[in-house]
Amino acid sequence: MRATRLMVIALVSACSGDAARQDAAVDSAFRAELLARVAVDQAGRDTLVQALQRFGTLPESLVLRLQAVDSANTAWLALHVRERGFPTTAQIGVDGVKAALLLIQHADASPAFQAEMLPFVEKAHEAGDVEGQEFAMLTDRVLRAQGRPQRYGTQMSMHDGVVRIDPIEDSAGVDARRAALGLTSLSQYKRVLDSVYGAPRRP
Repeated sequence: MRATRLMVIALVSACSGDAARQDAAVDSAFRAELLARVAVDQAGRDTLVQALQRFGTLPESLVLRLQAVDSANTAWLALHVRERGFPTTAQIGVDGVKAALLLIQHADASPAFQAEMLPFVEKAHEAGDVEGQEFAMLTDRVLRAQGRPQRYGTQMSMHDGVVRIDPIEDSAGVDARRAALGLTSLSQYKRVLDSVYGAPRRP
């Protein structure tokens, strides 16, 4: 059977006015770059989903193009985070942090980087900067890359055109874990996945 995995808080120190304006400019530029990269990321994935819905398969040319985008985004973001730390909403706003998280989620070709980022994302979630769904998705991606069952059931694969949730640890308790993070039940989530990635539409 053919299976395909689908690619789917700040401490402000006192400073001079000039330094503050310079920091703001740097953060603004970083946010703008993040949003621009996410726009390209999402356009590529939208095209891939449309092809999947129409033909029931993932065109290799589109997959390779998206992998190149993901690789470039990962290298760029990893350099920034390792030099300056994980970005916060105080620095780049809610949409900026969401953009950074999306690029991390899509860094599947660099599982070590995703694992490196997970503790920072967990702390940001505890501080209210990161939503439960974003933390759950990265947790499951890291676990899956390590060959372990996922915890929240956010990751899935396509088996001959059918969406299937990847293995889950303690599956009986998954809905309780999802609810603790503000997520819908696994069955509701599965219905959403089916509506997006399900059987191809026929003209």
